[in-house]
Amino acid sequence: MFDYFILTVWFEINNKLFMKTYDRNLVTDCEKAIIELAEKYDDPRVRVKHILCESTEMFAKKKRNPPWKNKKSNERYFGD
Repeated sequence: MFDYFILTVWFEINNKLFMKTYDRNLVTDCEKAIIELAEKYDDPRVRVKHILCESTEMFAKKKRNPPWKNKKSNERYFGD
């Protein structure tokens, strides 16, 4: 049985933050995929800020019910 993961990459170009999700090519080995992505973005103009590898179930759960929508209007969301 394979466990599939979805990779999300946050990177900075010209002081602007961007996010890209790699969900079309599901991966089975997070460590190997993260290393390959870090090498792909090995460019002095592009700074990788964070790479997240999460299961397809967790990714779908977060998409359906994002954490910032569960907070009261007077609370702020800064992540977990």
